[in-house]
Amino acid sequence: MFALVLVNQANGVSTGCACQTIMYQGHWADDSSYLHTCVDRSITVDDEEFTVKTSALISWDTWRQPISQTWACDAQ
Repeated sequence: MFALVLVNQANGVSTGCACQTIMYQGHWADDSSYLHTCVDRSITVDDEEFTVKTSALISWDTWRQPISQTWACDAQ
């Protein structure tokens, strides 16, 4: 398991992720294309609250971790 806290410096939103893989019949699963869902947070814009969704990929072989963080502000 790889657990981490992420802080987006652009908007101040922090979230936590816990990424793990499993062993099945003596082999580690290839989850290099599986998006691990992180804890949903929110951002306030002009007194309106919007959900911020964050997900992470883990490449266990190279220890790289691409992050995706999205939010919508009334289709702006």
